[in-house]
Amino acid sequence: MKDQDRFQHLLDRFHFGHFSIEEYDEFFGLLASGEYDEIIRDRIDLDYDTLDLTDDAGLPPHIAQEIIRNIKLSDKNTADILPSIPVRKISWLKWVAAASIILTLITGTYYYTQEKSKLSVANYPGTVPVDQLLKTKSNDKILQLVLSDGSMVTLQPNSTIYYSKDFAGKKREVVLEGEAFFTVKRDPSKPFLVYYHNIVTKVLGTSFNVRTLARTNNFEVAVKTGKVQVYENEKFVKKGNLAKTAIITPNQRVVYNSAVEIFEKSLVDQPAPIVNRGAIENKTNKGKKETFVYNRNKLVDIFNDLSEQYGIEIIPENENFNNCLFTGDLSSQDLFTKLKIICLTINASYETIGTQIIVKGKGCAVPKSKLH
Repeated sequence: MKDQDRFQHLLDRFHFGHFSIEEYDEFFGLLASGEYDEIIRDRIDLDYDTLDLTDDAGLPPHIAQEIIRNIKLSDKNTADILPSIPVRKISWLKWVAAASIILTLITGTYYYTQEKSKLSVANYPGTVPVDQLLKTKSNDKILQLVLSDGSMVTLQPNSTIYYSKDFAGKKREVVLEGEAFFTVKRDPSKPFLVYYHNIVTKVLGTSFNVRTLARTNNFEVAVKTGKVQVYENEKFVKKGNLAKTAIITPNQRVVYNSAVEIFEKSLVDQPAPIVNRGAIENKTNKGKKETFVYNRNKLVDIFNDLSEQYGIEIIPENENFNNCLFTGDLSSQDLFTKLKIICLTINASYETIGTQIIVKGKGCAVPKSKLH
């Protein structure tokens, strides 16, 4: 269902008071974005036409006008919606009724956004009381932090982190709102945990980026080095409804989709090398090059090289790719450009599916020399 259709459906359920807790969260999250004000205006206009109200409700006109004035002052967005109503053509009682519709929405939106802003800290399950956590907020620039254990945090603009001063307990725990890149000092005896709403990211020592998407309430973790475990905090999820734990490695990311409460794994947009090819050569002594220069090399061997350097499984669709040879210099290209160049030479294509890359095409015919 399209976003507007979904919002309209939720608005109908709100109108008749048929909300579930999950729909309440979703509805006011969409409403807070401000993208559906036109739908709200149309609904108010429609409600006016169907209201069966009279002017004998028992309130003096000056009191009614004061009610309207207070409602309009309750939130700056109210004034953007109310002027679309023809003031001179409707009674003051209809004004109050219409404005009350908006006030209900505004109040709900304010409550929703305020609760969401408090939720991650409220969900902090650590042993240190929340009021004793240090708080650092970035405004319009990136902030660099060094935590007491030596771990480093790069806090992106408009982000906030809460953390213990000395990590005295058995765990190193922080609460994040926004986006940050973590380089965690390894300490197997004291895992490092990042909390956001009902999601926990657990590491021993690694570097990774955490991004929280305020509008959708989704949560994304991308790993640069090491291994990260992401899971739902069982304290805030109904028993038996926990999403499957996601474990991600370098060049992988996981997004927690809050609408359906599942983890979705994929590759990062720009995979980076995770293995030093010179180190491989010195360690294995198999003659592997530091550069990606090939001269009639088997395509399968090249795919193995790429998989090894980027830590990503590359799977040829059929065995005919074993017959393909490639000549060229791919040293200065990123992974996806390397694959595009290779695929162009053999009339193939590739597709990322989850955390794998599938190479598609007919492959190459068996060389005539091998047929005799």
